[in-house]
Amino acid sequence: MAWDEWEQIKADVTDRQSVAMRLLVGAAAETGDLNADDVVFAGSPGVKVSGADGMDVPKGHVWIEEAKGDVVPDLGRYGHGGDGVNFRIPSDERFGANQMTTDTEGHSGYWDEGSTSLKNQALVVAGKGDEVELKPPTNPLTSEEVMRSK
Repeated sequence: MAWDEWEQIKADVTDRQSVAMRLLVGAAAETGDLNADDVVFAGSPGVKVSGADGMDVPKGHVWIEEAKGDVVPDLGRYGHGGDGVNFRIPSDERFGANQMTTDTEGHSGYWDEGSTSLKNQALVVAGKGDEVELKPPTNPLTSEEVMRSK
């Protein structure tokens, strides 16, 4: 495949990935028909379940990236996030997904050639999840949620 063909496919996938992820993965996860070893979300606006444990994949095999400046996750939270009661999206720590580091910005940089974002996804796909660079967990005593409640 020529490089320009790959770039067009990447652009098409980037433009459509959020809606497709929500519809396909969310519906399959709800019904127990996902049949996947791992699921990788990039800038997900939500997937119709409120936690990784509600998905039809082995424990510890749900992965998420949320890049700086990507507004899609927060915009999708109340339309797509969770089960209609708990509006969680995969990038919320309480969702329970592995939080991968990103070095890209906005909603369309997750597949930038040479990026950590793309490398982390490739490691998961190659079955090398133990080599993925993860974000450190938020200190619960200094989290934004706790600070807002004071």
